[in-house]
Amino acid sequence: MQVRKRYYQELANLTKSVIKMGELAASLIDIAVLSLANKDASLADKVLTEAARIDDYELRIEETCIQLIVRQQPVADDLRAIISYLRIIGDFDRISDLASNIARITKQTLDKPLIKPLIDIPRMSKLAQEMIRCTLDALEQSKVLECVEKLSEKDNEVDALWYQVYRELVSMMIENPRVISDATDLMLVARYLERMADHACNIGSRLIYMFTGERRKLQ
Repeated sequence: MQVRKRYYQELANLTKSVIKMGELAASLIDIAVLSLANKDASLADKVLTEAARIDDYELRIEETCIQLIVRQQPVADDLRAIISYLRIIGDFDRISDLASNIARITKQTLDKPLIKPLIDIPRMSKLAQEMIRCTLDALEQSKVLECVEKLSEKDNEVDALWYQVYRELVSMMIENPRVISDATDLMLVARYLERMADHACNIGSRLIYMFTGERRKLQ
């Protein structure tokens, strides 16, 4: 009885660790975009430092999952949850990598003014953060279906903003070839944010599988 109690406590602690990793990944999106908007090297450095912490989280959580499988030989719902966590932390790690890419663009362009005010990119950042936090709420509250509906809606908004940014920047490059390099940097930032939203959808798909056993790809 005591062994099973300890096992369920370990599963609960695993869930908390995954949520903590997700919260940190979400926070890096905001810091990365702020570093770019303000041309702030210290914020960019913070993103890179915290991203290294996320790498450590991934390794520790991965090891915990492996140990639980080896020692406890979980089946059914528990095994599905552990396998899902192994995939989810990979998505969180990719999100932190993309935030790091934005931070590196900040550091590489500190001496250059932005070629246009950042309007749609902060909107994309906010939506991506909301999507990630939606998945964390689903994980904490076991309300996966409600989360999925919100994810799909927000992902559509992110995609629309991405295309809007892309079209605007391409037009600027055509009109003034001298801004091609700077416009390309902003295009990459927008693309990274769009990819973050895709990773949030991946997490949503994994949560559906985790809670229901159904495999569904979010569009």
